[in-house]
Amino acid sequence: MALKEAKVEGELYYLIKTILKRNDYEIHGVEFGDIERQHKVDGGIADLIVPFSDGKHCLVIECKRKIIKPSGFRTIRDFDVFGSKVINQALNYAVRLGSRTFATTNGARLALFRTPKTGEPFRFDTHRLLVQDPFKLEEKSVEELLDFLAKWNAGIPVRLVEIDWFFISRLRSFVDFLSKSLRPVTKKLKADKVFSR
Repeated sequence: MALKEAKVEGELYYLIKTILKRNDYEIHGVEFGDIERQHKVDGGIADLIVPFSDGKHCLVIECKRKIIKPSGFRTIRDFDVFGSKVINQALNYAVRLGSRTFATTNGARLALFRTPKTGEPFRFDTHRLLVQDPFKLEEKSVEELLDFLAKWNAGIPVRLVEIDWFFISRLRSFVDFLSKSLRPVTKKLKADKVFSR
């Protein structure tokens, strides 16, 4: 079950900050800066940013999907981490900030991607790096994420998520999202005397 976005963002922020601090902001020779929350990006707001120590951006993390309406932002708190809208949102922030990577998470899954080079179209099969399914807001999961990220940035060989597992996880995520979306409908249908005959 996906957690509320504010809780996911807050917990993830705390865990990343704690782990980076414990490692003196250096993992596998990669020096990180201090994590930032609610970073403004050309009229939008990226949930979390993990910079390198030189200020360049390493990772953009989106914990929700925002929809711009004339009246302001509307937030979708429970979403499919592989959905095109949230991927495009995170990718847009990563490109604008010059971040090497971006991730999406709903608290139950996390998907990490390499940001495409200028002119290169985004593709799941070539830009996928890591899928944590399940992803838990616990030190172990976040340490695995930061360890992978540091190794990848340091040029240390890492095992990329297999395309088969990526699509299985993507399908599971979609089914979970769909079943949550249909819960109110199925509840009404079960209570409907005409339908239940």
